[in-house]
Amino acid sequence: MHRDPRWYRNPGAFDPDRWDPQRHPAPPRGAYLPFAAGVHGCPGGDFALAELTLLTAAVTTAWRVDPVPGSRPRPMAAATLGPAPLTATVTAHP
Repeated sequence: MHRDPRWYRNPGAFDPDRWDPQRHPAPPRGAYLPFAAGVHGCPGGDFALAELTLLTAAVTTAWRVDPVPGSRPRPMAAATLGPAPLTATVTAHP
C-alpha cells in the first residue's frame, strides 16, 4: 500500500513532506499502516510504542505541556478509545 501510486505521488521516492497536508492530499484511511497489520505486523511495533511511552515520560520531566486555554480534551473512538488532537503550549521547567 505504501508504494501504491493511487495513494501517493512518486511512491518510491523518499519524501518526508508527503505527510504535509498543504503539499499533498491525505491518503484514504487504511492506506498507511506504520507497523503493518495482522500476521504480517512489524515485530518491533510493540517496542516502538514502548519507546514512545518512555520518550513522553522523559520529555515531560524537562518540559511542561499545558492545553491552550479554552481547549478541552475529547475522547475519540477508533480501534481503541483515545484522545482527539489537542493544542498545547510547551514551556521548560524552571
